[in-house]
Amino acid sequence: LQVVTKGFAYTFRVWNSREVRVLIADGLKRNALSLEKELYWRPTHTQSLASLAHRFPALPDTMRLVKRWFASSLLSSSIPEQAIELIIAYTFISPLPYAPPSTPYAG
Repeated sequence: LQVVTKGFAYTFRVWNSREVRVLIADGLKRNALSLEKELYWRPTHTQSLASLAHRFPALPDTMRLVKRWFASSLLSSSIPEQAIELIIAYTFISPLPYAPPSTPYAG
């Protein structure tokens, strides 16, 4: 759905889990999974990382630093960005036996 009002344009996408089930029933499993990934899992991933960023102030800078390292090492094309983000988040959530990193360089 696209809405244009007062010079601004907005695009809305509505998520309905039944649409995925209908696509799977029609034999379009690949389309259903990509739709589910785009409209459900990506926003969920982003929301989870945003809440962790509020909990751990060094997390966003650590993510930028590690992603930059992966890109400079030419590894960013081999490993999905979401996987890198999850690995970094895990180091903040479960840092045992140490304390959670407090600076990007320690993360």
